[in-house]
Amino acid sequence: MGRIDFGLKIFSNNAGAIDEINRLYDNKTAQYAEIYYLFGTEIKQFKRCNAPIVLHCDHGLKGLNIGEKKKKNKGMIELLIKAIDELDARCAIVHAGFGDKSVAQEFLESIDERRIIIENMPKLGINGEKMIGFDKEGLEFITKRKFSTCLDFSHAARAALSLKKDYVSLVNELLELNPRIFHLSDADFNSEKDNHLKLGEGELDMGFIKNCIEKNDSSMVTLEIPKKEKDSFNEEIESIEFLKKIR
Repeated sequence: MGRIDFGLKIFSNNAGAIDEINRLYDNKTAQYAEIYYLFGTEIKQFKRCNAPIVLHCDHGLKGLNIGEKKKKNKGMIELLIKAIDELDARCAIVHAGFGDKSVAQEFLESIDERRIIIENMPKLGINGEKMIGFDKEGLEFITKRKFSTCLDFSHAARAALSLKKDYVSLVNELLELNPRIFHLSDADFNSEKDNHLKLGEGELDMGFIKNCIEKNDSSMVTLEIPKKEKDSFNEEIESIEFLKKIR
């Protein structure tokens, strides 16, 4: 297997998982931690994390949404950048969001912070929102290639359903943006709305996906797998082993 750096995802209100992340980092099961930053939680507690850190910005109706003109967006991005500095994070992922792509582009143009990365979306949000940044053209428009991207394979599969095209074609187009990081879960093709499954439980071609990751300049992959216990990473570990066995 080519080099793949696996990341484990936790929320910033779950500092109880830090010891387990440290154990899995020390035994080389995982190579970094991705912390979903819920605004209002104390982020400095994650300085105890031995693993390198990636941040994921709280998003949606209560969090940051760059596609809407909201006064609180500026304050949220300032808090995110402060958290990047405090934890010496490698980068911070921001959803392309929903709303108006011109609003998103204008907001990003006002930010001078290259550690921020923009994640591709499904075309249809969980609550029926009209998402932006669901294809290559949309991501290029809002980022102007000033910002790197995060390629979420499940989001791409959902967007492909909406666009009535093969998800392999859409993924290959998004790869042309040279993603800095990937989000990985399995998915089915029953709905345009986002879903996340343990690897091997869905319909995605994991051989194709593994090849996409390994041939990319960066091979950082955060596993977004449903958990049975919030402080356990058993499902992620099983998914890592599943991917390693694919030739």
